[in-house]
Amino acid sequence: MNFREYTVEDFIKDEYFVEWVKHDNEEAGEFWMEWTRNNPDKQNDVLQAKYIIQHMRVENYPKISEEDASELHDRIFNPTLKKHQYIPPKKSFSFHYKKIAAVLIPLAIGLVAWLFYAQKQHFDNAQSIAETELINKEVTYGHKLTLALSDGTKIKLNSGSTLKFPKQFTGDTRKVYLTGEGFFEVAENPKKPFIVVTNNIEAKVLGTSFNIRAYEQLEVALVTGKLQVNDHIGNSIVIKPDERVIYQKEGNFVKDKFNKDEVLAWKNGTLSFKQAQLKDILKELERWYDVSFIKDELWEPKYLFTGEFDNESLDNVLIGLNISYNFDFKIEGKKVTLIKK
Repeated sequence: MNFREYTVEDFIKDEYFVEWVKHDNEEAGEFWMEWTRNNPDKQNDVLQAKYIIQHMRVENYPKISEEDASELHDRIFNPTLKKHQYIPPKKSFSFHYKKIAAVLIPLAIGLVAWLFYAQKQHFDNAQSIAETELINKEVTYGHKLTLALSDGTKIKLNSGSTLKFPKQFTGDTRKVYLTGEGFFEVAENPKKPFIVVTNNIEAKVLGTSFNIRAYEQLEVALVTGKLQVNDHIGNSIVIKPDERVIYQKEGNFVKDKFNKDEVLAWKNGTLSFKQAQLKDILKELERWYDVSFIKDELWEPKYLFTGEFDNESLDNVLIGLNISYNFDFKIEGKKVTLIKK
């Protein structure tokens, strides 16, 4: 069934459309709201049909010609039509009927036009509110989450991350809001750029895959495609595949090459550290395993650790770190105590 070819009359006769308007059917409502968003040029037809179904319950009305009906429709729904453009046909009405019509018809036209305008404003406002409402997906420590957005974009979120996004993308861009770390495989759409907002920057793409890490330091690593990174004061940098940009402060972008296996290791359940301090390792473990560490604040080894743990338990990770840092540990629920030997 091609709804694109529907006229106002067709919508009024459609049972599924009437089910939405008269009985507030949720399933039908979601379908017609989505269809209208995707076919904005048919919005007036939908609104007119909806209005007529809701309000035009008139019985025993006088018959009018098709010409008069068309003119009445134009005066209601085409406010730019000038009054002198319509010359009513000569008819043999009684004097009494003419006097009544002269009073009631302008009132009816004004009332119907005002009601239709109010209905359209209500529809537009409701639609605008629905489009600006954001879905909030939060990934707690110790977990990861994979999402598929309405445009086909796929996202994997790391522990301790949050993504906010609309149910449906509208307008000229596809914008989402990230806190933490996520890997994005953006569905290609040259006419509607995909924008990730995090901290004070925006990463703007058309169709590409990249990783954004925004915990203590903000890093954007591009895997495929092309990516433009902007900060909130207008500074911008473009990166190519295998390039990474580190945002240190306003206007200060540092670009370098990155190792995919290291940067994307978290997607496959691998903890990867390169020349990392113990304090940074413990922060990562807190997110990864949903625990908190207790240790002597004065104890901060200078030794930098490089290594990987592939889907290992917390016990095994700590045993591995113990070889380098020489400590004892005690796990009690979600609390881990490190004791320097």
